[in-house]
Amino acid sequence: MTSFVLIHGAWHGSWCWKRVRRLLQAQGHDVFTPTLTGVGERSHLLSRDVNLETHILDVVNLIRWEELSDIVLCGGSFSSRPLLPNLRRPVARSSG
Repeated sequence: MTSFVLIHGAWHGSWCWKRVRRLLQAQGHDVFTPTLTGVGERSHLLSRDVNLETHILDVVNLIRWEELSDIVLCGGSFSSRPLLPNLRRPVARSSG
């Protein structure tokens, strides 16, 4: 099956993908819906240091640590900002 990474828009969180996540999982897909740093249930992490690069790293690190490949990245609104650079950025994988 396919692995989906669904990225929310501004001022949302992973919760906004709840229905879609359940439908895809019911069809046997792996679905990841990270909440970007500083918003939603991670709003307590908001600081002056949180910026677009932080959100890009949120997505890159999810892909890296979950050892994902051949994924479908999906998002809209603000999430296109962290998604688009990820399409061009290699994700280093640990050999251990």
